[in-house]
Amino acid sequence: MAVAIRGRGDSIGASPDEAPDLAYRIQDKAPNLRFAGLFEAPSGTLGLDSAATTDERLDALSDAEFKCTSQCIPPPMVAAGGSADYDEVAAREDVTEVLAGPYALMEGALMAARPELTPAAKILTTVMSHQDHGLVWLDAGQKATSIDTGMPEVEGVPGASVPRMSAEHGGMVLEEGATWDVDLGTKVWLVPHSIANTVNGYDFIHVVRDGRLEAVWEVAARGRYQ
Repeated sequence: MAVAIRGRGDSIGASPDEAPDLAYRIQDKAPNLRFAGLFEAPSGTLGLDSAATTDERLDALSDAEFKCTSQCIPPPMVAAGGSADYDEVAAREDVTEVLAGPYALMEGALMAARPELTPAAKILTTVMSHQDHGLVWLDAGQKATSIDTGMPEVEGVPGASVPRMSAEHGGMVLEEGATWDVDLGTKVWLVPHSIANTVNGYDFIHVVRDGRLEAVWEVAARGRYQ
């Protein structure tokens, strides 16, 4: 069991001063638990809008590590960061593990902050209506992609966006001055804003490389919410 450390301005986790006592109680007072180490617990989404900066959060984590080690409870692991700040976190010598985050599949929420990471997870949709004053309807709605943290990005149709969604359909529009060639049956790729809140709605992920289906991955935790 790892102890979550909060930075200044964050509301989740323990303070550095509280860390040694929590580590001691896990290690010596809970026979069925093992003290695995420390990790940071930033507030906000992906660490992008945390109340504390990355340095402040990592300084709090380092302070907690120092206090634990000083009281003879050295943490086996010090984990921090994620896809949003992986490079800054990896440069810290006191961090032993960078938390992976959604980088492997990527998502719309990180595209602006991390343009070097290309989205791999996409939803293939189909145009269900003719153009009507710059609006077409896709056959993917809120049941196909989470909109809790933002709307999906449209890939491959310059100037297009999906500002509205019902349960089963998404309305795609063009920005002023843009043109498109979208007819009934046209395939459109959507990049989910939050991949974590999207993959749980699918039984399988189809893995494609160079236009060929290479694998079908089962979503292991699908339907196991209870």
